[in-house]
Amino acid sequence: MDTVIDYREIIRKINDTSDSKLFAVLENEQQLEAELPHFIHFALSQEQNKSFGLILEEFTFLPYLSVIDNLFVCSATKENERKRILREWSAIFDLPMTVFSSPFEQLSPFEQLKLQLMQLILSEKKTIILTNDLSELSIHEKQQLLPLLKTLTKKASVSLWLITNDEKLAASPYIDASPSISRSYT
Repeated sequence: MDTVIDYREIIRKINDTSDSKLFAVLENEQQLEAELPHFIHFALSQEQNKSFGLILEEFTFLPYLSVIDNLFVCSATKENERKRILREWSAIFDLPMTVFSSPFEQLSPFEQLKLQLMQLILSEKKTIILTNDLSELSIHEKQQLLPLLKTLTKKASVSLWLITNDEKLAASPYIDASPSISRSYT
């Protein structure tokens, strides 16, 4: 496991990585809570921020749009192609088509996370950073998530960065690299 100094170094590593791989950044829980706002601000201030996609714990879809409209809000996909694309990606994400007609708030945390990932992929983000707490997911859902993330790196040619305090997730065989942070961000 590589050790990096702070979030700025993580952002530099993210900027320098064009590989379609799954990375886990291991951080202790207190530092994660304290430093995450700084990390998000720093990530969004980068020149390449248009290629970044962030998945945050507090994220929600726009309430006045349907789930389908939210998925394609930043996509150049034409209206007549949406169903075909939804069928294709719903199979990869293991989501029933009924999810797309349900209110976002009524979906499980795992379904919401999958939809957020799908939205970023449909908007052609090349780097996706997952900063949300996965503690709401069951062990079974976490076991499903990592192979899904690995599949997405290949199918969508994205670099996925999982910011976590879960050592088991960071040590998973699905993770290609796992830098850890050695000191606090200032």
